[in-house]
Amino acid sequence: MPGKRSFDYTDDEEVPEIILHENDSDEGDRRKRGGGSSTRSGEPRRRTCCNPIIIIGLVIVILAIVGLLLFFFLFKPDDSNQGGGTKENQNSLPGSEPASVDVLEKLCSNNNGKDMQRIFSTGEELYMVEFFNFQNQAERDTFDEYRTLLSDLGSDVEMVQEIKIESWEMIIVMKYRNAAVFRQSVLENPDMESMLEQRKRIQNSQMIATSLNMDVPNMYPKLVKQPGNPEYIFFHALKFKAGTGRQNVAIFDGDTEGIKGSFGIFSQAWLDVQAACIGQNDEVDQFRIESVRSVAEYGKILMEDGWTEAQEYRTAGIKISDSYSQISDEFEMVTNLYL
Repeated sequence: MPGKRSFDYTDDEEVPEIILHENDSDEGDRRKRGGGSSTRSGEPRRRTCCNPIIIIGLVIVILAIVGLLLFFFLFKPDDSNQGGGTKENQNSLPGSEPASVDVLEKLCSNNNGKDMQRIFSTGEELYMVEFFNFQNQAERDTFDEYRTLLSDLGSDVEMVQEIKIESWEMIIVMKYRNAAVFRQSVLENPDMESMLEQRKRIQNSQMIATSLNMDVPNMYPKLVKQPGNPEYIFFHALKFKAGTGRQNVAIFDGDTEGIKGSFGIFSQAWLDVQAACIGQNDEVDQFRIESVRSVAEYGKILMEDGWTEAQEYRTAGIKISDSYSQISDEFEMVTNLYL
């Protein structure tokens, strides 16, 4: 190979001179000791020592490998904290691994699996709003069993609302610590597999993934006060008009905050729609649950100065045909999600 010489060559011109001298000296020493001569006069012996630089490099590589192995076994991260947070900040974990469409379709319908994948981009709390109208007793029994199983899924899953309105025989809101918990506890839970198939067969139902809107405590603090045991609740489903729809409704909220607070109407939850699992995508934009302290006080609010003018902004901000508000006194559970 060009540029590389071997000490096996016998031509004296191809052997470095210093090597020849060293071998000559060695040969003379052996003769003095009576050790005989080499078979060929002046033939150099092979050098058997290793390059010190190569040895040092090999030692460094071996030490690096040993160090990495020690680090892995002695300082392996705690698997219980995978995902980037401690128990103190688990409600705002980074986005989790999305559930596959096949997994989502164990529960979701009408090709909503792809739409539902967006809920896994955040580690925030997830609120699943579920609506039911039952065709027969078998569907009611299925719901009762389903609700029981959901209630037994552990501390990271909690039922926070259970109400009935004119349009729906039952509405429940399930709170999950994040979407990863929903995936693991519901979609991928072997104990839930059979129940998900039955839940999916309830003909007239919806299941909507939502997040908690924080405008209430940040912008309208007078609406946060816990009303105790309300006489009635309001359930609002809102579809905002394109453009300035949300801004117009925000004007209504700001102008009526003081009036509502004075007459015992308080916000329990504003839930922003993120995706539909069962039901139509983008049917509504937000659900609101309000508590009403008494019907008598609610009747007075309609006569207050400024209420009618503020109501005009609300009307201008929502699509009336796609929105509804219903009052009800039939509820098992109403939870203020801001307290």
